[in-house]
Amino acid sequence: HVYNRSSGTESEIRTLSDSKKLYISAKDLSRSLSSKLYENTDRKKVVLYIAGKKVKISGHTSFVMIDDRPYQMPQITRIEHNDLYVPAEEFFAILKSTVLQRNSWILMWSHSTSRGLQLM
Repeated sequence: HVYNRSSGTESEIRTLSDSKKLYISAKDLSRSLSSKLYENTDRKKVVLYIAGKKVKISGHTSFVMIDDRPYQMPQITRIEHNDLYVPAEEFFAILKSTVLQRNSWILMWSHSTSRGLQLM
């Protein structure tokens, strides 16, 4: 369950619960952040447009592109159920340092893993 204080909205983000790490759906995240989404299913890529930045995510790689700059996560993006799932903590750390405004935050709680994650 996600609460976006900037927009005052609540939404659900699908997670993968079969992993020790919390992975979240890129499509659901885009919807939760009220961001525009471009998807290329053949190439297993999505682009989220967040706060004027282009965030490219590709399946089976640990790299995320913010505009034209690469950032690496310790784990790869997984492809499940026709969606891309990113490791939540690592992905949000990248967004926090590059995209998200300093006074905005997201609070996320996964019922399936009983783990929470707050970003400030």
